[in-house]
Amino acid sequence: MNTLAFHIDKSVHSSAARLNTGQPGNASLQNSLTKQGRGSSSPRAKKVGFILFNHFSMVTYTAAIDTLVTANLVTGDPLFEITSYGVASTDVTCDLGVTVSTDGNLRDLHTESLDMILVCGGYRSSLTEQPLLSKKLRMAKWQGKILGGLWNGVIALAYAGVTGSGVIALHPSSLSFMAERFKDIKTSGRGFQIDEQIMTCSGPNSAIDMLLYVIKKNLNSRVSREITRILLSDCLPEIEPALESRDDRSLLPESLKTMIQLMHSNIEEPLTLDELVAYCHTCKRKIQRQFQKYLNTSPCNYYIQVRLEHARQLLMHSNYSITMVGMASGFTSPSHFSRRFKQMFGISPAEVRKKYLLELSEQPHEQNYPRLSFNDARIPVETAV
Repeated sequence: MNTLAFHIDKSVHSSAARLNTGQPGNASLQNSLTKQGRGSSSPRAKKVGFILFNHFSMVTYTAAIDTLVTANLVTGDPLFEITSYGVASTDVTCDLGVTVSTDGNLRDLHTESLDMILVCGGYRSSLTEQPLLSKKLRMAKWQGKILGGLWNGVIALAYAGVTGSGVIALHPSSLSFMAERFKDIKTSGRGFQIDEQIMTCSGPNSAIDMLLYVIKKNLNSRVSREITRILLSDCLPEIEPALESRDDRSLLPESLKTMIQLMHSNIEEPLTLDELVAYCHTCKRKIQRQFQKYLNTSPCNYYIQVRLEHARQLLMHSNYSITMVGMASGFTSPSHFSRRFKQMFGISPAEVRKKYLLELSEQPHEQNYPRLSFNDARIPVETAV
């Protein structure tokens, strides 16, 4: 099986080395850099295609592009050539309301000409399947291309059935939808995740982290450090700690982390506290003290909050009836669900859905916004060898 790696012809290592990603999962990143002979020309640019959903996250998209373009500037070589594609149209409106002119739509995307394909979604992007996109992604997977999802772009990969058995990362706003629609896919609380040919991240900061990691492992740490210095100079003293502690659960005791994971994995049919304690091989008194010390709440209250947040996401991002949302969140009584929901959020489930739909309907029409072209950000084809 192919592993996530660019075979960049650049003399930065004397031999290939197998490197572990350090991410959860059983995949590793194969670093197969090949030395060039003396006097050889610049390396062939690796072609990266971004697929943009309507209302995609502009800050996540530009963070990813900036990382790749800065790699070109730092090394003085056209390492990455960037193109972009809309799903149905060449004009795609981002979450800021700005219309971006892409290089083409899905019908113009030829997977055999790309090395990596990254799907970029956003908070208000459609979560329904795009059949042509699924077909293209399956073809790219078969061709051994590297595939990725930014924000909730991994949902498109899930529809195509190309995520494999690894763990994926996506924005918290889409976790509930993923859990309901793709029950067999494991999600991570980390900012980014790399497993074999699949790389996924949850937002703009993790997009930078993810691509910096790939560049570090496939080029060298000097290039990665220089990109960090350029893009993140305003927070350099905090860079390394931030990368190590991006997941807030990292400082929690193992038994507490295990119980939290069990709660998030058993929402529709909640486990009892006794069952949770038994699965964690601990005692009830100890786990109650840990919840109070680290999370300032009780296990039962935390579990309720997890289920109610799950319900809130379903109300905004699914077509389930309110009764079905309650059942999918572990509440058998609609009245009990509504009462607990209002206690936590100060608003009823019906009002949440109505408010969210109203906010969507009040978004200005796409045609009222100026067009923005990213053509200048791309490395011309003729500069690649």
